[in-house]
Amino acid sequence: MRRLLLLLPLVALVSCKNVPESVQQAETFYAKVDSSKFDVAYDMLVDEEKALVGKAGFIALLSDSMRVPGYDTTDDWRIEKTQGTETVLRAIRRAPNWESIDEIRSKRSRKELLKGLSENGNIPLKRDTTRLVTVVTTPAGPRFRIGLGRLIAFAKARDSIKASLASNVTISLKRGLAENNFQAFFHVTGSVKNGSNIDLKPIVFKVMIHGKYSGLSTLKDVVPAKGTYTGEMTSDYLDGLTPQKFGTSFNRGAVNLGGLSAVVVSAAPAERKELDRIALRAIGGEAPVPLF
Repeated sequence: MRRLLLLLPLVALVSCKNVPESVQQAETFYAKVDSSKFDVAYDMLVDEEKALVGKAGFIALLSDSMRVPGYDTTDDWRIEKTQGTETVLRAIRRAPNWESIDEIRSKRSRKELLKGLSENGNIPLKRDTTRLVTVVTTPAGPRFRIGLGRLIAFAKARDSIKASLASNVTISLKRGLAENNFQAFFHVTGSVKNGSNIDLKPIVFKVMIHGKYSGLSTLKDVVPAKGTYTGEMTSDYLDGLTPQKFGTSFNRGAVNLGGLSAVVVSAAPAERKELDRIALRAIGGEAPVPLF
């Protein structure tokens, strides 16, 4: 028994050596992604992918995703192909079931929601084999190809669709109110008309006060196709505005705002999967390889 125990470290060492170097390198790369070190991950990409977008654009692309890194588990790596200095790897992993997560109603951010689900062991997971990465051996060390071109094309298609839908939205603001007990937002009342043929949610618009960009509103109620939402909405203060800068005080309570207008920023289908379906058709039907 004592001899067997002495052999255990050697067995562990041999096991580590049996892990292909390309797999170890891929794990190092995705460790940066999972820890949201997107700037470091960018530096590890092949030059032709870095030529597609700058570091700031890459970070924004991943940070703006509705998905959150760090909540998947890779069980194994499969070498798909090796040719010259390149090795294509496929990850066999348990990843969050994003479609199921999208259906969870919560006022928390996606990151807060996932953290809460994770702490209780309730994140819905599914087996995923769609993540591919190419490890490229170079004199400067390993570099990685992740299919960044298709990720960028997909994101651009989504943005284009939102802009197109936004052009079918008309907003009329009739009244605004700044109250002294709210430090983050003011109220606007008006109507939001959806001229498109699909239900929309959310609709994001800038609030202008006498022509100055003063607040940003996100209407999270569904505005039906060819329908109208009418009511009170909130608008987050911008550029350091506060209730006091509008002239409110605890003695007066509230101040009516005049000169209101709105500029629509974006609109998306109420069914989020519909946005992805339209975007996929726009880029030829082949989904981008997920990073997380």
